[in-house]
Amino acid sequence: MKSIEKSGVVGDEIKFFDVSITHKTIAANSRREERVRWLERAYAATEGYQVVFFDPDNGLNPVSVEKHHAAAPSYLFVDEIAPFLNREQSVIIYHHMGRVGTVQNQILRTLTKLKEFAPPSVHPFALRYRVGNSRAYLTIPSQQHERLLSSRADRMVLGNWNGPFEPVVYRS
Repeated sequence: MKSIEKSGVVGDEIKFFDVSITHKTIAANSRREERVRWLERAYAATEGYQVVFFDPDNGLNPVSVEKHHAAAPSYLFVDEIAPFLNREQSVIIYHHMGRVGTVQNQILRTLTKLKEFAPPSVHPFALRYRVGNSRAYLTIPSQQHERLLSSRADRMVLGNWNGPFEPVVYRS
C-alpha cells in the first residue's frame, strides 16, 4: 500500500488509512472491542470517498478464525464491510486464495458470501491475479459505480493487464 500511495498512480482523490490492528499486546477478552474501535476509525477516515480498498494481510477470514483470535488482524470479516456499503461506497478487498478447493470455486463461494452483505441490486465480482501466489481483488460496487467498475474490469483483463490477470471477471 505504501508504494501505491507514494507513486501517485491512483491520483490525489484517495485517502489511505494505513493503520494496522494488532492483538499481540491486547488481552483476548479485549480484542473484539479493539477491532470495533479500529473499524470506527477506518470508517471515519474514509467518509466522503467513493471507493474503499481493504488490504488485509490474508484477505477475508476463513470460518476457522474469529474476531478475538490471535490471527484475526490478518483478516477482514465480511460483516465489517456493511457500514461502507450502507454508506453507498464501493468496496475492493485484496484476498489471498486458500489451499482448499480450486481457485475458481473459492472465488465463486466468496462472491456468494459477499452477495449476502451487498444491496440486492448490486453484483459483486472478482479479478484473479495469477502471478506468484494466487489472489483475487474482490469488488462490491455501489449501485452508482457498478456499471463503470464492471466495464473497467472487463477492459482491464482483456487489455494490457491480461498477463498478470486471468482474462475472466468472476461474477456473483
